[in-house]
Amino acid sequence: MKLVIVSLSATIVSGSVLHGGLREKAPERLSLPDALCFEKDNVDECDGLLSSNGMGNCVWCEGEEVCLSRANVVDMVEIMGLVCVNEDDILAVGTTRRTMGLPTPPDFNCFHSAWDGENAKVTCGGSRAKDDSPCVWCSLGGDNDDDVAGACLSNEEAIAVNGKFGLTCPSMNYLSPVEDAIRSGIPDVNCLKAAWVAEDAEMACEGSKDASGNDCVWCKTDGDVTGVCLSRPESSMANGQFGLTCPGSELLKQKSFENFMVMQQ
Repeated sequence: MKLVIVSLSATIVSGSVLHGGLREKAPERLSLPDALCFEKDNVDECDGLLSSNGMGNCVWCEGEEVCLSRANVVDMVEIMGLVCVNEDDILAVGTTRRTMGLPTPPDFNCFHSAWDGENAKVTCGGSRAKDDSPCVWCSLGGDNDDDVAGACLSNEEAIAVNGKFGLTCPSMNYLSPVEDAIRSGIPDVNCLKAAWVAEDAEMACEGSKDASGNDCVWCKTDGDVTGVCLSRPESSMANGQFGLTCPGSELLKQKSFENFMVMQQ
């Protein structure tokens, strides 16, 4: 399965949907990705190379680490504000998108991985975006397993583009392993209740279990007069917040991450 024009188009257009303020261009009017340019992974291979249509040299886009044809770059500058090095100085050079107030470009990690794969959809599912979130395959024309066309996008782009341009993207809200481990157990009522009803809250807390069967943790205030009974993940997050000190929170945070990694293997 190979990507079609909608892949690059959807990636580009999603950026303007995400950030707003730019004219959206219909996918069918965007130039096809130039395969000869796009296969090059560094500036030395890209610069000076004639694009496949013979209409000019390939252009290296610094910072995005992607090689595009001149036609592709014109589209990217118009829609996304992408700044690329051009030896003829036709395009803007040396000004970052942030200082220009322009939106960030599409995540080329996801697009590149699907472009290079034999089966774009499968390759996309096993790839990561620049922020290390999973890439998302957005199908063209429906949610079928045998879709032959689509776009490989970052999670943020997939959320923005879902339902637009004929694309259907699965719902994915990415959390880092530690965030996921922490948020999935909040609030843990077991620990809170154990200390709430006891005469000696700290002692009751230390003898109690959270909803996962792990020991509850007593977090003290700065004055060591009062405190709160939390689950392990909660104590890891609460340490240093609201004047609370929780024992072994760095170790607990590391343990949460290690447990998550074990579950993924």
